Amino acid sequence: FVHLARELARCRRTGTALAVMVCDLDNFKQINDLYGHLEGDKLLRDFSGHLKEMCRGYDYVARMGGDEFVVVAPGMKPDAAEEKAKRLNELAVEAGKKISGRSLIALSVGTSFCPEDGFDLEHLLAAADRRMYSVKQIHHEQAEHESRPGDAQARGATVN
Repeated sequence: FVHLARELARCRRTGTALAVMVCDLDNFKQINDLYGHLEGDKLLRDFSGHLKEMCRGYDYVARMGGDEFVVVAPGMKPDAAEEKAKRLNELAVEAGKKISGRSLIALSVGTSFCPEDGFDLEHLLAAADRRMYSVKQIHHEQAEHESRPGDAQARGATVN
């Protein structure tokens, strides 16, 4: 919160952009339930290491708690944030596969932007959080649809 407040003050002062990305690991509880908390901790360490590597040296990455992370990215535009979210999801899927051997984990990312979404810290976090839950709902609906018997074949998809 302190770092984000400083970055928002800089945005106000300099007129520069800022992206706030709220990230949540979908189905993380299943990792803990199926494979144990030690494996869940291993997944968090693996993913968070990759998350830090993916971010620029001047981005700020923090764990908000549990399986939620926030990235404060000065100067990041919407196209770059969307691309970063896709890449971070790929990293989360891979981290999950290392534990479970399958695509059990995904990453929901919601992004808000300063100045477009305002300069208020709480408002930016709330907007990013709302958008993250919208992505999470889409992931949930896609997973439900894909898990229905016969759906993959009815759509002409290849089943492995």
